[in-house]
Amino acid sequence: MAKKEVIHGNTKLNEALKRTNYNGLSPEAKTIINEAIQNCPSLGKYKLPVDDVFYIIRNANELSKEQVLHHLTIYRSDKSKKFPNSVSSIEKYKKACTAVAKALEDFIEGGGLLCGLKKVLPAKPMNDEQKQTVQNLLDENASAMDIIAYLQTIR
Repeated sequence: MAKKEVIHGNTKLNEALKRTNYNGLSPEAKTIINEAIQNCPSLGKYKLPVDDVFYIIRNANELSKEQVLHHLTIYRSDKSKKFPNSVSSIEKYKKACTAVAKALEDFIEGGGLLCGLKKVLPAKPMNDEQKQTVQNLLDENASAMDIIAYLQTIR
């Protein structure tokens, strides 16, 4: 009797990656994806293409064999590549996609950012001593370069 297929829900990650491509990911997210694929024990010697796995994770609402096959076929037909021809290759893609999805979900829950942009911290206001120094430079008719050089030192 066959074992029932375990389907991984992928809706959170699907929403987070909706308008992102692989090149738009942060370096940390790319590293997590690559390590999850490389460390997947069921793949053996031949690893899967990162582009294929990312496309499936980005577009599939759930990670089941049917969804993986469907999205992989769409992606491969757009790229004019060969289609996966065996059930075992679809299972490998499913296992790799599930491993990557779990790793990215843990990364997001830990406060990681998927996009390459980091949050900009608000600038600290100048204290009274720094304001007085800038005012003294202005009163002494200092050059703009001198004022800029001073302002760059008080980050």
